Amino acid sequence: MKLKIGAKLVLAFSVVVALSVVVGVVGALQIGSIVRADTYLFEKMTQPLADLITIAEDFQRVRIAVRTIATSEDRMQWEALESQIAGLRQEIDAASASFEASLVSDKGKEMYARFEGSLADYRSTADEIVKAAKADRHADALELMNGKGAQAAASLQAAIDGIVTTKIDLSHATAEGNA
Repeated sequence: MKLKIGAKLVLAFSVVVALSVVVGVVGALQIGSIVRADTYLFEKMTQPLADLITIAEDFQRVRIAVRTIATSEDRMQWEALESQIAGLRQEIDAASASFEASLVSDKGKEMYARFEGSLADYRSTADEIVKAAKADRHADALELMNGKGAQAAASLQAAIDGIVTTKIDLSHATAEGNA
């Protein structure tokens, strides 16, 4: 059976159109997959780093405020600093809750649990330091700050650093998996 030239053209055009449709559908599905992977990378890996920055910065500000209370005898300044500490703790709690919602790995959850324990220990120690300073026991406040307080702060900083490292490593792995 011989096809006329017109039929051959229609058949060839139909094959080209069918192939174009297949390529377009596959491309659209792949773009959707890329968008989902990119959204996951941003929401679960990149955006939580902003929460970690807030936590780390606010923790350092709390340390400075506690040290200032321990070394100062200005009761008016203490009130302002205690108010500042309370506000910073609220920011840390909000950023921590937001960060916790982004956790996807068991290692990340384990590191976060370590962070929570270290944060509670540091807060308790900071409260002891402030209480000693407010009771005019500045030598005790300084001893606490340089001993137990320094250890609690170092532990909390190590926990924060561990979370950052874990999140960055997971981000790299996720980005490579998206490639």
